[in-house]
Amino acid sequence: MLEPNERRFLRELMRRMLRDFERMERELEETMREFAEMERLLEERQREAAEGSAAPLYTVIDKDRELLLIFDVPEAEEGTLEITLLEDRIIVEGKVDKRKIERALGRASRKVERVRGEYVLPFPIDPQRAKVEKRGSKVYVRVPKQGY
Repeated sequence: MLEPNERRFLRELMRRMLRDFERMERELEETMREFAEMERLLEERQREAAEGSAAPLYTVIDKDRELLLIFDVPEAEEGTLEITLLEDRIIVEGKVDKRKIERALGRASRKVERVRGEYVLPFPIDPQRAKVEKRGSKVYVRVPKQGY
């Protein structure tokens, strides 16, 4: 038979082990979600390559009076990039510089002929009021919010 101090010690030890196990389980679930997202992105890139295009990476920054979209298109051939602004979306497209894309994607890039991405906006815009600026391999699109 165990003494009361020994029982308390064992109960506390079991509680700590259970907390550690639950923490490890949460971390494992998060890792599995991250792997699933990486797998989804890889499949998306493979599908794009099979279709002959690669979508630019982009960042959206919600500022007080405007939405700033930054597109990173280092693989685009200089001078071929076109930005189309519609009321509900932005389309970015251009020819691929084969040397740059091959360096980035290796053999998987052989079918890739163009850069193309279509991005739905969170609210309708007036394309005439949007400002587009190209700097190096980045494209900055500033879209004023309604009422500003």
